[in-house]
Amino acid sequence: MNYENLTIVPTCKIQPHQLTAYNSFLYNDKAIRFCGSGLKIPAITGSRPHVSKRSGAKIKSKINYLVAISNKQSIFNQQSKKNVNFNITFVTLTLASEQIHTDLELKNCLLHQFLIEISKKYNVKHYIWRFEKQRNFNTHFHLVINKFIPYLELRTIWNRIQNKLGYVDRYREEQILWHKNGFKIRPNLLKNWSYENQKKAYEMGINTGWSNPNSTDIHSVVNIKKISNYIIKYLTKHDAQKYSRIRRTECGFDRIDKASRIPLSKNTIKFLRQLASLGRNWGCSSILSKNLGTVLEIDNEINNSLEKLRGCAGVSVFDDKYFSVFSYDLDLLNNSGFTRLVEIISKELLAVFDFNYQFRI
Repeated sequence: MNYENLTIVPTCKIQPHQLTAYNSFLYNDKAIRFCGSGLKIPAITGSRPHVSKRSGAKIKSKINYLVAISNKQSIFNQQSKKNVNFNITFVTLTLASEQIHTDLELKNCLLHQFLIEISKKYNVKHYIWRFEKQRNFNTHFHLVINKFIPYLELRTIWNRIQNKLGYVDRYREEQILWHKNGFKIRPNLLKNWSYENQKKAYEMGINTGWSNPNSTDIHSVVNIKKISNYIIKYLTKHDAQKYSRIRRTECGFDRIDKASRIPLSKNTIKFLRQLASLGRNWGCSSILSKNLGTVLEIDNEINNSLEKLRGCAGVSVFDDKYFSVFSYDLDLLNNSGFTRLVEIISKELLAVFDFNYQFRI
């Protein structure tokens, strides 16, 4: 390579939650990328049962974009007869009975249809989902949206969809068998589920014919600045330690069991993880899946903004040998006079999401 034809261009990528400053390299006016090694090992096919650090960073970026385009909203809930105030909504979808299908089947058959239905019925355009294993090894799904869905309607939709694979029917059979002689308490659940609440759930189950299990949890979020950090931490937590061992059953390696003490090689664990958890472990709507952010050359005005950001309260700066990352709150930029940066971010939000930050509530 003739280094006389190499041009170094100070560049930055600007997003609602952070700005990354780095050097771009042009060789004969064409962008090039330096790599530490000539060859890269290809990624292993199939998904990990936990979120990698790289995926965690992507989820964080998507959530921050969702937060940036979410206004405070107030809707009258016909079910509770009260006004509900919210910015974003955090939903958890669980299975009504023991999981007997693969994670891939649940995603393709249940979650996919659920996302299609709420997109059409409630105009949900932007969402982020994440799947996770419960302690009982059942899969459940976390969903972040910026629309309000009445919880009874959401539960009815999810129960109807999951019963495509028979989960509500099996729940009904289990409950009828357990309570065949009348109300019967579950002692192992008393720590987190009181006698009074179990009795109340029993009476509700009798009234509905055990056809409407409480398989959904929904939270409307108003304090968006605090809860966004919580949701990011929750959805990106690294729980690989739960998947350190594989339990063998009659049908093969279908569950991952932390309590097991069977010694397995790293390659065997990798292979069995692929069998146990095929497919993606998180995803988002098509618009959020794009490579978001505005990439610009650093001119004098942006360079002055970077220097000002370093001394601004509420802004954290991480300096690496090859790049610097400035993390901030978009409202802080707006209130602290970073006019150029706010204009760049607002222009992207308007072009990509049709959201005008100037009229944000």
